[in-house]
Amino acid sequence: MTVRNPGAYAPRRIKSPREIAGMAVRRALSGHPVHAGALGIAESVNWLIAKPGKSLRARVHCPCCGYEGVAFLAVPNSGGTSWNAACPTCDSRSRHRGLSILIPKLLAPRAGKPRALHMAPELILRRVVEPFTAVYHTSDLKMDGVTYPGEDLMHSRLPAASYDLVLCNHVLEHVEDDVVAVAAIARTMTADGLAVVTVPGKFSRPETVRFPDNSFGGHWRDYGLDVVDLFRKSFGEVEMVDLHGFDGADGGLSHSIHPREPAFILRKPMAPTQ
Repeated sequence: MTVRNPGAYAPRRIKSPREIAGMAVRRALSGHPVHAGALGIAESVNWLIAKPGKSLRARVHCPCCGYEGVAFLAVPNSGGTSWNAACPTCDSRSRHRGLSILIPKLLAPRAGKPRALHMAPELILRRVVEPFTAVYHTSDLKMDGVTYPGEDLMHSRLPAASYDLVLCNHVLEHVEDDVVAVAAIARTMTADGLAVVTVPGKFSRPETVRFPDNSFGGHWRDYGLDVVDLFRKSFGEVEMVDLHGFDGADGGLSHSIHPREPAFILRKPMAPTQ
């Protein structure tokens, strides 16, 4: 099965005014007039950014592909609209742009090149991570062309103590039992390895909101700050980095890395010396 993740290094198609009107009408007739209006507004803004917006002064820069323009595109969905979010050239989102800056900073000081495992790999982040690695492997439940196809973190078959770096970007919310999934990530890491993990959520909220099923975009939960407790069950050190700290670009431009866009850097407990 071919799966396209956000960050697939492919341009987003801009819908025409006629298409936008048709989508909004169909959504309204299906009984969702509020969502129809929000969809129409977001897609109309995207058309303005892509067409007349080309002549306006650049305000944003994408560190993943080099795009510069007046804004990134809006991404509407049933839960609301994420503004200034998707790069029109490579489809990176706020988290991809932040990680593309964070990961080289983490890897550059390490002695030697790590063996890396990238879960649900996005091409954008592969282009960032792979040059720093000695071995670059991938895994996914549904995606074709990965090192470990059909990999289910609830019943993991990943090799133990094999990777110095694990990258897991917006995966755990799709796994029903995230305690088992986090333990599986820790199991596949070497003793001095690190994992870089991101999850969606509202991190001004203390507790995770759990859903009765995964009908909300495939998500079982929307995380809160208690995700740190989840990670501490399997990792000795948990560091939360706000990727928004990497937002500023040269020339006064913005990478549009949203506030409270955390990445979690996880390290295993060191084995006691004898």
